[in-house]
Amino acid sequence: MILINELLKKQSERLVYNLAVYFVGVFSYCVLVVPVLLGDMGDIIFIGSGILALLIIFIMVRILAKLIPRFMEMQARILVFTIGSLYMVFNGFYFSNIIPPIPLSLTELEIYQFVEKIPSTQQYRLVKENNPWFEYLPFVPDYFHPQAGAYCFARVYAPTNFTTDITHRWQYLDENGDWQDRFSRIYTITGDNKKRLSWLYCQY
Repeated sequence: MILINELLKKQSERLVYNLAVYFVGVFSYCVLVVPVLLGDMGDIIFIGSGILALLIIFIMVRILAKLIPRFMEMQARILVFTIGSLYMVFNGFYFSNIIPPIPLSLTELEIYQFVEKIPSTQQYRLVKENNPWFEYLPFVPDYFHPQAGAYCFARVYAPTNFTTDITHRWQYLDENGDWQDRFSRIYTITGDNKKRLSWLYCQY
């Protein structure tokens, strides 16, 4: 954004650029706040949040059209193309799973080989594979060697009074190098201030 800002020389280009940046900010805010206010999320809510952002930017453009009508009329076509392209890009990212399911966030994820509850306590004993230190580096693939099964521990953050369904899906690579589903489970999470733990077990 800094580089583009330095490359723009014409006043008209700067106006379109500023409105595009404003739309990105408004869109990002809407897709975060609207699900929190409604306490739910999904495709319809995401699309509705985007339409709300378009409505806000439309009102802004109408105000500018009253102040600088000739200037806005000259830039109308490029402005519609820019805002429309950004809207389509955001929706494309969302439906191709590039954008995460806002406002959820995965705060912790661990895979264990064995879990057992310690008798007469509220504690658990966890058995995890001792991986080399370099496997924790970014862009280094993780390897897991299952024994009788695998236990997945996940902690997902959700805002207060927010309820939605999430899916744990276990997959494996077949002999052709394709991912195949072995096990999946859908369950409901609710946002609160408690530390909710979700354990899922997959039998191999």
